[in-house]
Formats: sequence, structure tokens, C-alpha cells
Amino acid sequence: MLAGCLPGILPPLELAEALEVAQVRSLLGELPGRSPLDWARPFRAPHHGVSMAGLIGGGGGIALPGEISRAKHGVLFLDELAEFQTPVLQALRQPMESGRVMLTRSGGSVAYPARFTLAAATNPCPCGWAGDALRRCRCTPGAIDGYRRRLSGPLLDRIDLQVAVRRVSLENLASDPRGEASVAVWVDQHFGYLMCYTGDTLDDVARRRRSVAIEPMSCPPNAFRSGESLITLEPGQAWASSWGIRPT
Repeated sequence: MLAGCLPGILPPLELAEALEVAQVRSLLGELPGRSPLDWARPFRAPHHGVSMAGLIGGGGGIALPGEISRAKHGVLFLDELAEFQTPVLQALRQPMESGRVMLTRSGGSVAYPARFTLAAATNPCPCGWAGDALRRCRCTPGAIDGYRRRLSGPLLDRIDLQVAVRRVSLENLASDPRGEASVAVWVDQHFGYLMCYTGDTLDDVARRRRSVAIEPMSCPPNAFRSGESLITLEPGQAWASSWGIRPT
């Protein structure tokens, strides 16, 4: 459910990004005729039974793009990560590192883009209750160890943020939502210098920002940087560092 909220807080695609996404969709015959460019970032959530060809790409003759290429510039969400086939998960390692995937079939070799944000979720054990405060885990230590060994160290090393999520009480589930709406988070991240009011929609924010001109500048995100070139910013500075802002 948390991963499903990501598309609502991600920034829209830039023109060059939208063209790259459209190129992948065109290869698959999925490009709409009337509106070929989609400004929303892709969100792909394949079932854990997906094959190697379905996730990485493949097929007879010339290989076609898989889910990792369909998620280009967007989010690839893998629910029940430990239930995926081990060879399929291991095949993610190189594309996650390089941002592209090279596929070789009888018809030749082809390289597809694979720069995506990976979000994943998995249970702590086969029964799902390991570490729970109210229910007892029924799994043996060997079963738990085997279950977790499906996720190799090199794969986990490529996941920057890992969070253990505990049971939410019934009182919290039944109470009114106390978190921010997606539009408020989106505005705070990408238009933090504008005011956002309760009940605002993105159209409201767009109308309010007409008094500010935004000029894109060349500023690669940290995903494309390493070592000392990583950008460290205080809250509220990220937008100004990535964009040129001037009043009109």
C-alpha cells in the first residue's frame, strides 16, 4: 500500500525522460496513438511468479524489453520479494548497477535502458509472524534461514534503505488518517517555496505557482553520483539546488 502511493509524490517526467519511456512502449506496441507522451512516471508491480524474460526481457529472435525497462525513470515494485525465483532476482544485480541490460538471443544482441527505483516488500519468514509481539512464529530456524537466503547479500547491498515494518494496531487502522496527503508531500518536495492548503489539488498548486518561473538546470541526482560528488543538502535546499528559481 505504501509503494502504491509513490506515483502520487513523484515529479512528472521531463521531456527527454518521457521520450525514452515512449520508445520502450513503442517497441512493445503499447504506445497510445492519440497521446504518445505520458508525463506520469511508470509504476510496475509484476507478480512474484514472473519469468526471467518477463522481468529482465527476452523472447525469441530479437529480445523485447522486460519489466525493468518498462519501469524506466519510474518505480519497480516487487511484492513478496523472497517468493521470486532466485535466478530472476540474481539477474537484477547488473541492471541495478549499470542502469541498462544487455540481452542476447538468436536474432542478435540488444541493450535496453533499466534505470529505475526499486521498491520491495517481503515477509520475515514463510509464515509471516517472525518477530511479531502477538502471534507466535511457526517456522523452524532452518526454514527461516532458507527463506532469507533467497535474498543474496549482493542484491541486498544494492537496496539503500531497508525498514522493518511492525504490526499496526486496530485502533490506528480505524482512526482518521493523520499523515499528509500525497499532494502536500509532492508540493513540499518539488514546490516547497509555495504555500499548500488543506484540500489543494495539483491544479490548485499549478495556478498558484504562475508567479514563479522555473528553469531546469543540469544537476544529476545522487543515483548517478558516487563518493565525494554526492549532494548533501539541508531541508528546503534540494529544489533550489536542482532548479533555477527567479520571480517574474
